[in-house]
Amino acid sequence: MWPIIPPEASNAPRAPWWNYEKSAEFFGDFLANPRAAIVGYLCDYSAQVPADLLQQLTDAVVEHTESLPEDKVDMHDLLCIICLVESTGLGERERQRLLEKVKRAAPHTVTKDPEKWSGYSAKPLWLAPAPNAPLAEVLAAEVQVNLDYEKLGAVLVVVRGISRGVGGGAAGMAGQAHGGCVEVAQGVWAN
Repeated sequence: MWPIIPPEASNAPRAPWWNYEKSAEFFGDFLANPRAAIVGYLCDYSAQVPADLLQQLTDAVVEHTESLPEDKVDMHDLLCIICLVESTGLGERERQRLLEKVKRAAPHTVTKDPEKWSGYSAKPLWLAPAPNAPLAEVLAAEVQVNLDYEKLGAVLVVVRGISRGVGGGAAGMAGQAHGGCVEVAQGVWAN
């Protein structure tokens, strides 16, 4: 098991959810977050990992993922599972089992309301950042709305920067950088 937080964190100022004593309960025994992502990295470097250990860890993540209620998969868990699905070293049988589950869970996990995207939420582009992403097809409509939202946000940042007379300053550069990222994302999704 890989705890998401060390015991020493309890001795330091922290957000209430970063509490070691209850972290296993709060983070579902770490079976998806961070375990799925770590197993994905181990799959990518499978030559360095004993095969029986890697299979045991992979089987545990797959079984845990399949047991999750599709309408209650946490966004952090889903992101870690996606990391494993994208691993080049993961076996095809395991990939398909995980992919089937994440495709059914994603529509429940993704935040569809643009009003909530300014806060901490599962934005569609987080779950499907490119057209070849595992969830791109399932979340295509949500991604398009998210791209439009990000483009509008980039325009507002640039306009605010120009209206404050800082077009060449940090605000203007941030707006240009943000807009550039959105243009790149839209170009990637357009191709």
